[in-house]
Amino acid sequence: MRAIIPARGGSKGVQKKNIRSLGGKPLIHGTIQAAMKAKGVNRVILSTEDSEIAELCRPTGIEIPFMRPKQLAHDNSLAIDTYIYTVETLINEFQYDKDEFIVLLQTNPYRYSIYLANAIYIYY
Repeated sequence: MRAIIPARGGSKGVQKKNIRSLGGKPLIHGTIQAAMKAKGVNRVILSTEDSEIAELCRPTGIEIPFMRPKQLAHDNSLAIDTYIYTVETLINEFQYDKDEFIVLLQTNPYRYSIYLANAIYIYY
């Protein structure tokens, strides 16, 4: 199972929320760590248009195979369009297997890897 973490840079409510510190680490790192530890998740991919988010996340080991287009990061951009673009790009341009993908929103920093593993187990 692949996990996609979408993170756009243009938050209006809380500026730069994805990289703001929460509990001594950037908000997005909690989601990345849970995904990387979850049994059943074999790849964790960041989908972002923001170079600052990408650079902050790169040391975690998350895959960042491409930067998504800025038009998928506007306030009125639909999340589903981002997911479709990301999956199609991974499959068609980066030869990822056609496999199941899960989307993990970065705004839930207290997600536990055991919950992800259990959800994947139930799915299969």
